[in-house]
Amino acid sequence: TPKSSNVWNCFSHIYVNDVKQEHVICNKCRDLLIYKHSSGTHSLSKHIRHCQNTATKVSESDVQVNINQYYESSKNKSCIPNRVKQEIKVACAEFVTLDCRSFNTISGNGFKNLAQKLFNAGRYLPISREISIESLHPNPTTVVLIMEITGGFGFNPVLSPAVCILFKYFSKPEYGIHQMNQKVYTIVVDFWKDTFTGIHYCGISLHHISNDWKLQCFVIGCYPYDLESHSAINTRKFVESKLADYKLELNDAIYVVSDNETKMVATFKLNCQRTGCSAHYLNKQLEHAFNKEEVNKLPVSCNVIQDLFDHVKKLVAHMRKSHEQTKLSKCVQTYSETRFNGAYHMLQVFLEIFDKLAIVLDSTHLNQYLLLDKDLLEQICSFLKVFDEVIEQLSDDKKPTIYKVLPLRQRLLNGCQKFNLTTTEV
Repeated sequence: TPKSSNVWNCFSHIYVNDVKQEHVICNKCRDLLIYKHSSGTHSLSKHIRHCQNTATKVSESDVQVNINQYYESSKNKSCIPNRVKQEIKVACAEFVTLDCRSFNTISGNGFKNLAQKLFNAGRYLPISREISIESLHPNPTTVVLIMEITGGFGFNPVLSPAVCILFKYFSKPEYGIHQMNQKVYTIVVDFWKDTFTGIHYCGISLHHISNDWKLQCFVIGCYPYDLESHSAINTRKFVESKLADYKLELNDAIYVVSDNETKMVATFKLNCQRTGCSAHYLNKQLEHAFNKEEVNKLPVSCNVIQDLFDHVKKLVAHMRKSHEQTKLSKCVQTYSETRFNGAYHMLQVFLEIFDKLAIVLDSTHLNQYLLLDKDLLEQICSFLKVFDEVIEQLSDDKKPTIYKVLPLRQRLLNGCQKFNLTTTEV
């Protein structure tokens, strides 16, 4: 309309399933930005000025003439249009979001094989008619029958070994629960809340040791929690209902790994063996050190470190919102409570670009930056690095790690005793 701001000549709205989202895309650099009608277009105007200032104009006389300017080899040219690639990227993002699947799903061999078969099918179908995927997509019951016909209960060359193992042990009653006294497995359960939507989610994975002593991990799913309350009884009912889809059940021979939250302890108190997640325990201790004033009614004497942490977090948030980080060699990392040792990753990146921040900060935030103690920041990062290495070892999904708990615990104790900060806020 005539009353629209001129900035909309440089931006386009984002629509998902014909619903306008609170994001816009820059037509020049293709960056995504958050936009709300109530906040106005000031941030969009700043982004336009940044695009104009960073645009590099190289004259033709400064560049040596290359034959590729007149001729481009077809060997290096992709035959897939950028529009198609972009549509596939968006579809992959919608797939993992709407179906609550892990991002690694789209890189799995099974998903690639399915996508290739669908692509090949499109080559043989008439282009004059639009084909609905519903006419190609089989019913889940049909998939089960195919597994039985092609030998899904043994190792058949047609199917991958991982599919055979999962289907053999956890789908058929005669191969599944009735033999679980011999086939012991572990269930990993985690609950979290999306602060933006307010929706609670439950993630469940299964870990099993094969006959050749190899650890096999299966992501059962990530499910929105849809029961009325979050009591221990309802939580247990929800988890058992999801396990029942794979003919799995909890009993005294099954281990459940969870955090030490009161609700989780009560949920898996009976009819299973609950064990705590050591990596989660470490992360909670580090989280309390930076964010809590007291734990179990005891004061947390880390005032100096917490002040430094809060100042860094505010500077990082400012640089990400103002797009000033684009002028730096490395992007700053925001603090995330759901990421193990999130404080270390934020502080470490901040330390690596510490000396370059003065040229990108305005006068207000520059004063906060000058108050930071770089030596203390280096000591904190050096101290947290040991914890990060331990958490990485405990998070190994290729082999069991329970035997590492005690030696790694002693390593942390020794490191804490040897490490001596110049401040008393340890």
